[in-house]
Amino acid sequence: MTVAAYVPDLMDRSKVAAAAPGATFVTDPADLADMAADLVVLDLSRPGAVDVIPRLAGTHFYGDYCSGRLRGATRSSGTWTSRVFSARAAGLTTFGEDAAGELYLATENGFFAKIADANPAAPTVAGVSPVSGSARGGDLVILTGTNFSSAATVTFGGVPATTIAVLDPIATRLSVVTPAHAVGAVDVVVTNPDARGSTLSSAYSFAPVPHVTPPPRTTRTIRRP
Repeated sequence: MTVAAYVPDLMDRSKVAAAAPGATFVTDPADLADMAADLVVLDLSRPGAVDVIPRLAGTHFYGDYCSGRLRGATRSSGTWTSRVFSARAAGLTTFGEDAAGELYLATENGFFAKIADANPAAPTVAGVSPVSGSARGGDLVILTGTNFSSAATVTFGGVPATTIAVLDPIATRLSVVTPAHAVGAVDVVVTNPDARGSTLSSAYSFAPVPHVTPPPRTTRTIRRP
């Protein structure tokens, strides 16, 4: 069985080499895309090594135990089409999905891997709703677009937003909570873990924090009896 791996850590690399003598190691996860290997191994802890695969949303994965070939079937207008992926996993036994929608596979030899796009599409930001909020931050905002990652970062005028979450399986809606920022219109930038990003210029405006005017004072005279 031939193995291709992206495992930067030397100790982890030695473990893979011991389990799979002759494994080929790469320094860039994108190099794994078209390698003719029976099994591809990714270090899941490395930023940018793995990501959600919005372009494969709606794809039903299945595989061949003997050949290790991975296939995906997609239905469109009542017609099913199938494609074969370059990666292989000999002895494939099962697929699994986590709460974030990430897909995994496992083999009878104990290999466990996350299925990732070696060349993920860049995100796009098409809209922001609402388009304005308080300069003190803390407002919930929904971004619409494409290819949003669950691990994306979002900035408003260069200041990071918080509580980021993908709201749909095809990664077209992203919810964020705005940061505190100076008054004025700012750019909204979404950046996926692979450093690809998209900017929507002057898409959000921070408004002044309203000040409550106190009621006029009433003078009262108190006399002793």
